Amino acid sequence: MFEVMYPLNVIAFIGIVYVMVIKYRRTRDRGFIWLGLALVIWPLVAHCLEVGERVLIDRLSEGQTVSLYPFSLVSRGRITIGYLKATLILLHRFIENALILVALVKLHRGKRTVGLADKRAGKPQPA
Repeated sequence: MFEVMYPLNVIAFIGIVYVMVIKYRRTRDRGFIWLGLALVIWPLVAHCLEVGERVLIDRLSEGQTVSLYPFSLVSRGRITIGYLKATLILLHRFIENALILVALVKLHRGKRTVGLADKRAGKPQPA
């Protein structure tokens, strides 16, 4: 299953990058840069952070002390490993969602098409 899903994910990822680059070149809309940050750059950064988190959580589960905050809270018995992991997952998702929200706000609207109802109502039409 991994042999099929991994290449499909890579192809989809490359497709996302390709479409965003084409759209940005065509429109020069800065929202696509933010969207690229949210959908391309952040997942790569988050994956690197998760690898480091796994190493530190493995050390904690083996009983070794870790002095890096917030992992040190587990060493001191203030929180559990499960609570720490859940908090880190929620933090990653929050950053991802915030970046997507900024991208959507930054994306400019395309030219508004004039509908038949606008023409009948006598509303001014864009030039």
